[in-house]
Amino acid sequence: YKNLILLGLTAQVGIVLVFVGINFTSSIDAAIIGAIGPILILAAGNYFYHERLKFMTKIGVLVATVGTFVIILEPLFFEIQNHTSPELRVWGNILVLTYNIAFAAYVILSKHMGGRRPITENKTFRSYHIQPMQKKYSPFLQTAITFYIALAVIIPLYVMESTGIFGAYNFTLQNINIYPVMGILYMSVFSSITAYTLFEWGVTKGTVKDTAIFGYLGPLFTIPFSYLILREVPTTTALMGMAVITLGVVIAEKNKG
Repeated sequence: YKNLILLGLTAQVGIVLVFVGINFTSSIDAAIIGAIGPILILAAGNYFYHERLKFMTKIGVLVATVGTFVIILEPLFFEIQNHTSPELRVWGNILVLTYNIAFAAYVILSKHMGGRRPITENKTFRSYHIQPMQKKYSPFLQTAITFYIALAVIIPLYVMESTGIFGAYNFTLQNINIYPVMGILYMSVFSSITAYTLFEWGVTKGTVKDTAIFGYLGPLFTIPFSYLILREVPTTTALMGMAVITLGVVIAEKNKG
């Protein structure tokens, strides 16, 4: 149960960080910052699983990290026409970054708890008494239980939000039409149940490095749809940060071995 709670907190509960953060920043910034996720997973794989990274791979990780912080701090140094203040945009970017850190932790925890491959005992796991599962559980079962953990955490947050603790709140069921219902159904069935079940199954089959590679695909989908649906256009600084991150990713992938 401890393992399942940790998986639920780092995965499904972590999504809250994105929903809150996207209120203050743009989806393009969130997508670009998301490129740091695979880099974090590579670094974690090196630390926890001793998946060797070459020197140039580490340089690539460093370059991509620099590009990420360019995006995060962009609102403080460049005036952008936006409905939020620069400080709040930075706060939104930090929340998105925190989610990516949490998701990297989810990947490592899934690998360790699943016990699918032998790993050298790590002092971090040992110090927090995190052990592999004693039995082999279905990805469907693990995903279902972690969803209930997320539900237990998010419902109190919803109650606080609905009572105005987090600020003005004017949502009522009468405001719902077919469009948000379709969005909720899509997020529930495809981007939650289907996605996490398949990911939980897939992460037990490949290495941490394999998992990281597919993480780079996110921005390739998010950025075009941000323009088509939301008419968001990346700023010059965002493009510069994206170029730096891309350079770091290319260096890391080319030399990861």
